[in-house]
Amino acid sequence: MGAVGIAFFVVGILVSIAIHELGHLLPAKKFGVKVFQYMVGFGPTIWSRMKNGTEYGIKAIPLGGYVRLMGMVPPPPPGAAPVKGPFAGVVQQAREQTIQEIKDGDAAHAFYRLPPGKKIVVMAGGPIANILFAAVILLLVFVGIGIPRPTAVIENVVACVPTAGASTATPNAAATPSDATDCGPGGEATPAALIGLQQGDEIISLDGVPTPDWPALSEAISANSGSGIDLVYQRGGQEFNAFVRLAAVERVDARSGETVTSGFLGIAPSIKLQRQSPLEVPMIMGAMTGAMFEAVATFPARVADVARAAAGEERDPEGLVGIIGASRVGGEIAASETPVLWRVIDLLVLLAGLNVALAIFNLIPLPPLDGGHIAGALFEAVRRGWARLRGKPVPAPADVARLLPFAYGVVAVLIGISILVAYADIVNPIRLGG
Repeated sequence: MGAVGIAFFVVGILVSIAIHELGHLLPAKKFGVKVFQYMVGFGPTIWSRMKNGTEYGIKAIPLGGYVRLMGMVPPPPPGAAPVKGPFAGVVQQAREQTIQEIKDGDAAHAFYRLPPGKKIVVMAGGPIANILFAAVILLLVFVGIGIPRPTAVIENVVACVPTAGASTATPNAAATPSDATDCGPGGEATPAALIGLQQGDEIISLDGVPTPDWPALSEAISANSGSGIDLVYQRGGQEFNAFVRLAAVERVDARSGETVTSGFLGIAPSIKLQRQSPLEVPMIMGAMTGAMFEAVATFPARVADVARAAAGEERDPEGLVGIIGASRVGGEIAASETPVLWRVIDLLVLLAGLNVALAIFNLIPLPPLDGGHIAGALFEAVRRGWARLRGKPVPAPADVARLLPFAYGVVAVLIGISILVAYADIVNPIRLGG
């Protein structure tokens, strides 16, 4: 099953890249820009097909993709001074390529001729497509399938009251129930065992307060340490009443670290898939987006952590991970012992998170990322607005060719980081459960 999970995730990455590039392709064509290529992957082409003047294809290395638009680099503005310095040849070559690829009558279909607003729509289309894809995945999972949640239905009844505190935020959930009837010297049978609760019973209320789900039930139990309460439960379609005195146990709260006394009934909840409200999806998307923005803000520190992990130090489980590491995590999820549908849910949520990460990372305002092109379009819009205010002619498109040396430098840095992360994913991978 591990290989299946890896294959699923690799395909998911390719689909995510394809959707990202589709987000650029569709508005570009809508605005009349000529699109030469739509490619998923880099390197040698393993399949392609021409349609309506665009070559659609798949390349051998699934590390990204691109849409090649005509006229991404504008010709030099009239009267512009020649570019000097060690990178002058790079700038000039890009400009000449634009001139060569624009045939007679095609100038109106060049990307650089779009107004700034349309340029922003084209370049933001990729990240927006990934955000929408992530939202669709989460809607499918949370609203369509449901997610595993503890319920008020009993999965197991624990025989004996624990004698030592447990470091857990849900003290009434027993991970390892016991069928023993002899609790040993000084031992005490659990209230659930004493009143004869069984697997499959559903707790309806405690002291007249409804307990429709596990959080409500657990909170009600914990709040009644050593108290006698009226318990209503359902078995086989019939309701039964019982008076039970909850045990009092000490535990270490995992969130606060403090020792607290809680009520204890002695049951473990049944975990079932529960469909969630569609309103859950924006909150989850918001949490994913916030986490990704934090990751971008701390990116240099995270790269340093990966470098130390590659040298043999402990790997941060919340640190950077590449395609190899993410696929490996997907394989571990698929190979786990949870029900198959639960594993599918985990893989889909992981894929949704990947799409959010892809979107936010591409919005970093550095060329050649989408955010760099958006920043250039915003700069152009400001220049045009300032010219209008002064009654001046509309300025020429921003001379983005001058940024190409910097863009190549960013690409080199990103390739180096990708190699570093891939190496760390191989020699010191992040594993589920630490």
